[in-house]
Amino acid sequence: TTEAILAVERIAFDGGPWRFTRLDTDQAVPYAFQAEMVDEEFRHKVEESKIAFRNGDRIKAQLEITDRKPGKGRHTRSWRIIQVNQIIPYTPPSTLPGL
Repeated sequence: TTEAILAVERIAFDGGPWRFTRLDTDQAVPYAFQAEMVDEEFRHKVEESKIAFRNGDRIKAQLEITDRKPGKGRHTRSWRIIQVNQIIPYTPPSTLPGL
């Protein structure tokens, strides 16, 4: 597991995977993925509208990444959000004076 900063792209209310973009990697471009939301308390708060997201909000969370390569099979990777530690609200960039 590792702590990661993730932009929330899609919330799944049907128990399916959520969609995120990871922003804090050493890679040149952030990457998107689907993950299972294991943090039951956080998921219930979102489902009950006790927590709301707007476009651009991020979370800081414990992310579990599992790599598999069975025998000569294809390499696969799965993601799970173990615990959400913080919600980072989106702050729009400030405009320059006179614009």
